[in-house]
Amino acid sequence: MLDSPLPHPISSSRREMTRDLILGQSFLSKGIVSPSFVQHLLREHETGRRDNQTWLWSLLVLAMWLEDTRNARLSVPPAQPLAGAART
Repeated sequence: MLDSPLPHPISSSRREMTRDLILGQSFLSKGIVSPSFVQHLLREHETGRRDNQTWLWSLLVLAMWLEDTRNARLSVPPAQPLAGAART
C-alpha cells in the first residue's frame, strides 16, 4: 500500500482544501459516507487522537476524482453524427 501524503496533523493549507472537498455538498450529496463520520474522522485526526490519514486520503482522492469526472462530463460537447452515416 502507498503511504498517504497527508501529514499528521494536516497542515493548515491542506486542511482547508481537504475540508472543502470531503465536507462539500457535491461530495456528501452522493451519499457515499455520512457527514458525521467524515467530521468525526477529521476531528480525531486534527486533535491528534487518532491518525486517520489513510481514511482521509482515500476520501480526498475519491472526492477529487468525482469532481474531475463531473467537470469532464460538463465540458464534453454532444456527439455529432458521422459524415455519411445513415439516418434513421
